[in-house]
Amino acid sequence: MWSSCSSKINPSTYKFVLALRTYVTNCYIEEYLLKGSGRCVLAENFAKMKPIYHKSCQNLKKAAVLLPLCIVNNELSILFTRRSPILSSYGGQVSFPGGKQDDKDSSPEETALREVYEELGILPESIEIFATSNHSIPDRTGKYSVWLVIGYLGHISLQTLTPNPFEVKEVFCVSLTQLLNEDLYGYTKFKNKWVLPVYKNNYHNVWGLTAIFVDIFLSQTFPHIYTQITVRGEAKPRKTSEKLDHIIKLKLTANVKKTAADITLKDENLANVSCNA
Repeated sequence: MWSSCSSKINPSTYKFVLALRTYVTNCYIEEYLLKGSGRCVLAENFAKMKPIYHKSCQNLKKAAVLLPLCIVNNELSILFTRRSPILSSYGGQVSFPGGKQDDKDSSPEETALREVYEELGILPESIEIFATSNHSIPDRTGKYSVWLVIGYLGHISLQTLTPNPFEVKEVFCVSLTQLLNEDLYGYTKFKNKWVLPVYKNNYHNVWGLTAIFVDIFLSQTFPHIYTQITVRGEAKPRKTSEKLDHIIKLKLTANVKKTAADITLKDENLANVSCNA
């Protein structure tokens, strides 16, 4: 719907339309997840989610990562790290803060929070846990089973973080609006019939287990607009933009009607004041 406007209106107006769409989309996503039903939808879906991989993880070492939600530059976003290239495991790759479970860790949440503090200097008490997956996923090496924990950091500034240089090379954020834009995500189909997601952004492409966790989060939080990519078999059709555009169109219409009603009410009040005077 939005792309078709480009041939009918001048470039400056088209840019304004796209900016307006982005703004309204950001407002909708933030309101839905932080103030509306999105958090409950995420927790309920995580509790009943079926395993993606059916191999047993009982004999694997336990690990956990935190998918950190945060507001950066007034946009609800996901924070990513790029691991230090000197690390022997996944060096230089995009990831979430996390690691293997220590003996003193009593839960995946405790492991994830401890790792966030060690990697980024963010205090555990400043993070609000939204949900934890009901099962773990084996990593590429087959040595660890990894639990996904969703946490909210609130408003942050990347410049104030104190990354551990021995573990983290870079920290960056990608907005949920961008991650839900189907023009900026795709998939790779492997010979073993697995279809795995890839997310493009202005920094580093997100792939591998990190992309799978993003895919799980989006599909379990926004099931009404986003279809899970990670499958074994044929890739499912994507209609994210079409569904999201419908919601945003309704939001815009409602806002325009409310604005018009407010203006009418103000005019009536002014008229009454004039008559009484």
